[in-house]
Amino acid sequence: MNKDFIFSDIAARPEFDVIREHDKNKSVIFYTINSRKRYEQCRFVGITSYLMSYEYIRKSLKFYSEEMLPEIEENAGVFMTDSGVFSFLAKTTYEQSSNPAYWERYIEEYVQFLYDNHQRIFCAANFDLDTRVGRDVVDRWNEKYFEPLHKYMEVVYVAHPANNDVQSFGRIKDYADKGYGYIGLPSNLDLKATNNRYFQLSKLLNIRYHGFGFTDYDKLMQYPFFSADSSTWTMGSRYGETHFDTGRDYVAVNRTQHHVRKRLKWKASEMGLDYKDIDTRRAKDTPVNIMNLHGWLRFSQRYTKRGNQMLRWSNPVKSYDIVNGEETEFPDFYRPLKERELVKFNH
Repeated sequence: MNKDFIFSDIAARPEFDVIREHDKNKSVIFYTINSRKRYEQCRFVGITSYLMSYEYIRKSLKFYSEEMLPEIEENAGVFMTDSGVFSFLAKTTYEQSSNPAYWERYIEEYVQFLYDNHQRIFCAANFDLDTRVGRDVVDRWNEKYFEPLHKYMEVVYVAHPANNDVQSFGRIKDYADKGYGYIGLPSNLDLKATNNRYFQLSKLLNIRYHGFGFTDYDKLMQYPFFSADSSTWTMGSRYGETHFDTGRDYVAVNRTQHHVRKRLKWKASEMGLDYKDIDTRRAKDTPVNIMNLHGWLRFSQRYTKRGNQMLRWSNPVKSYDIVNGEETEFPDFYRPLKERELVKFNH
């Protein structure tokens, strides 16, 4: 890894190298970002694993495609994306959003981006609108749009619950039968209560999981997933929280607990931060997120080590990179970027 990617002295310590050794690790935490600023904050502390929804990427395709993704690749990082479709549901009527034809232009736009950047994308989620259009429609989309991508990248098939399959176990087994080896568990599943069952099923079916927005410390230490993602590290600038890892648990201190926060002044000083910049009443966005990210580095370190111990049936992260020197086989609907018209959703 190119250490120039890291600007923080603390993050450059050898103890954190383990979370960046994707060629050896059997688990990975993706840090969720939604802007260039958030990316730069993570880069400052040496993060090399990112999740960014296409919803945000399409707002500045040139920067993310030509600058961010190449930089992550140069630093041996891994990048994940999803369609971001659920952000658009509020901009549509139920009649529109439950009509499969309404979404096809956006699916094609999303998939074209994946083809354009497949050499720099580790994995991408399918178009998982099961709860609105039904599983049969999503199955057709999977076959048409996402199965052909298996040649170029990992595809995460999200297993949403249904009326007779409230924990998605049936959907997971169906996906495994189709040969889909990377299954996404959405945040509306009760993962805390049944994480052990998912873990045992992954061993039985020889599959990997991605836990969307799931970073429960105790559960992941007991039963780690292959991957998980979180944007919780941004809670410092959004809600005044301070996060740190005690070695036994991950602690969030809210803005009302000033007596606890004051004890962390030495941590701020060690990171080269001015405590005044992270005081909850006057917190500045970048310093408070930098401080929280150092806590998340330690969380990621413990999670990665646990995954290496527990995920014995899984291969290391980098073993799933698909190296393909052949010319890309684009689908029939593919158009060069300069000829595309991005889909617009009415508010």
